[in-house]
Amino acid sequence: MTLKKYHTKLNYFRIFLSILAASVCILFGCEKKQTVYLTQSETEDPLCAQEQEAEPQTGKEPDFETDEDTGRDQAENRIIVHICGAVVNPGVYSLACGSRIYQAIEEAGGFTGQADPDYLNQAESLQDGVKLYVPTREETAQGFLKMETQGISLQAQEQTGLVNINTAGEKELCTLAGIGSSKAKSIIAYREANGTYDRIEDIMKVEGIKEGLFAKIRDDITV
Repeated sequence: MTLKKYHTKLNYFRIFLSILAASVCILFGCEKKQTVYLTQSETEDPLCAQEQEAEPQTGKEPDFETDEDTGRDQAENRIIVHICGAVVNPGVYSLACGSRIYQAIEEAGGFTGQADPDYLNQAESLQDGVKLYVPTREETAQGFLKMETQGISLQAQEQTGLVNINTAGEKELCTLAGIGSSKAKSIIAYREANGTYDRIEDIMKVEGIKEGLFAKIRDDITV
């Protein structure tokens, strides 16, 4: 074999090896690419993962108020009052907690023409279950006090332990130290003639009640 032929065969062999190496690289490269492609297809979509992170599951129930809860809350914030006497529309009314006597009278249509609007302390708060009686001028002029009217101050006295000198009847006033029937009637007569007491010290304006007697009852009365 001549040297020229030897080099020619050697070149062919090198070309064959190069083609073989290229084929192997191409083959391995495709497998690697395929492996990467399959791995990505098995993973979660990055966009979906971000959405899941943005909306974490807390496991808590939605916070909302049912109609039953609303009705219960409304019922707990109401009082029931029986309004009668010299009002336009006597009856049983549902009022907001903390309502005053004047608000109850407005709910009942207001005073009639015969009512004595100055007899009751219209600024007094109402309690659940009371019976509010509005007397006429004729009744107050005669010093007549209905038991229904006494119901307001009697309930207030039971709850606070204090006697309201603006609404208390003779019987209640007589429970105070040093107050007998005569002085109780004087207390009632004074408020009927001059209107309600603005403060407890005003009771000393009543004839026969001075500082000494006031000192005995001041912790037991209210307006």
